[in-house]
Amino acid sequence: MRMKGFIGTALSLMVSLSAPALAQEPIPPTGDSKPGGGQPPEPPKESPPPSDAPASNDAAGSNAPPVTPEPPPATSPGDTATGAPAVGEPPPPGTASPPSAEPSAEPDADTGKKTVIGERLSPLVATVSFGYGYASIKYPNLLNTNVDGLFIELAGGTELSRQFRLLLAFTSLETSIRRVSLEQWEEGKYQAKVAGLHATAGPTTPFVSPSGGVDMQRTMHAHSLGPRLDFLPLGVQGPYIGVTTALAITTGIETRVGASLGARVGGEWRPFQEFSVGIEAGAHGQVYSDGNAAIPYAALRLNVLLDPAGLTSKGKGSVPGAPMTPRTLPAPMPR
Repeated sequence: MRMKGFIGTALSLMVSLSAPALAQEPIPPTGDSKPGGGQPPEPPKESPPPSDAPASNDAAGSNAPPVTPEPPPATSPGDTATGAPAVGEPPPPGTASPPSAEPSAEPDADTGKKTVIGERLSPLVATVSFGYGYASIKYPNLLNTNVDGLFIELAGGTELSRQFRLLLAFTSLETSIRRVSLEQWEEGKYQAKVAGLHATAGPTTPFVSPSGGVDMQRTMHAHSLGPRLDFLPLGVQGPYIGVTTALAITTGIETRVGASLGARVGGEWRPFQEFSVGIEAGAHGQVYSDGNAAIPYAALRLNVLLDPAGLTSKGKGSVPGAPMTPRTLPAPMPR
């Protein structure tokens, strides 16, 4: 009985040890799975495409090389303090872009961009006026108390602001006078009186020698020279008023020097930055030691308003951003 129990135990141990080996042996194909059978073979499964993302250490195993993170892009010293993006990179989402520099009030002369008339002041203003004047005058040895003639003005100065201009002005009223006696004059041009074929006695007879030598015709001038201040309440153009305090000088018979005070009102139209035209009416009052004059006038004015710095720099500036090429001497020739 003991022998039978030992044999049965040995057989059961052999069966239990041989069962795993039998389970790993391939099963021979049956008739249905052979080529040409009833069911087609299953297609082989395609392997998934390789992923660009690096596998983690857990998925790849302990033998996979460690993945090193890329360093952040270098930033300028100012970017760290201000938080601004690096040069050449767009700002991060949700961040306002840095404000750009505002354009200059004075446009570049080379761009050809039109500017607002009167936007920049003109440091050089030149003026010429032509008109007609009338003078109520009291002057030694002048028989007339009223004379008239051409009135001109030359002035130069600067724009103090959009409303004020300061100029140094020279004005002159001229008229022709003729001799009526040795010391007296009157307005008009001299014409010799002729009776038949002989000239009558002149205004200087019998004080003129047979050779002559006494002038019978002259030009009388009433000048003024002094500062002129104009006020334009509406800006660079429109109506204006002005005053003048000047030195008065009258020439023709005898030269006289005195004081002059003038006032004017007018209107100006400025179609261009460098040019304007206007009309004005005014009066100058002159006082001398032995005479006086009141000279009302009306004139047409032509004004030229320039910026010498802008004129000289136009077309001579360097191109912005153009690199400067240094000049070098040629290499010496080998001896």
